[in-house]
Amino acid sequence: MRELHAALVAAEGDAAVRIIVLTGAGASFCAGADIAHMRSMMNGTEEQNVDDALLLARCLRALDELDRPVIARVNGNVFGGGVGLVACADIAIGAATAKFALTEVRLGIVPAAISPYVVTAIGNREARRLFLTAAPFDAAEAERL
Repeated sequence: MRELHAALVAAEGDAAVRIIVLTGAGASFCAGADIAHMRSMMNGTEEQNVDDALLLARCLRALDELDRPVIARVNGNVFGGGVGLVACADIAIGAATAKFALTEVRLGIVPAAISPYVVTAIGNREARRLFLTAAPFDAAEAERL
């Protein structure tokens, strides 16, 4: 998240950057949060946990508010916070084989940081259903939403 946020801030300040294309570097677009990191934060202080959560919030806000077009090139599966990244994009183009899921509820976590962007992208009713069920959906359903 730190690297992505820094790249977005740098792009915002670079007049030569005319468009942002966000994609994954491997088989998945984004597998969501690093579970080992999240577990390690259980031993962190309240301040460390707030700072960690704010990093994701700042990154999503920067992505959402960029003054250049953002295209999510969804090259594979998208889980958890990755759905928030896609929701912040102006245009999302995905592989037909991509699978999506808002999986935070399986860990007892509310998808608070991504929820405003997901609700804006797909609507309140669908977002509530997916936030509560972690039901997977395919690329065709993502396009419909």
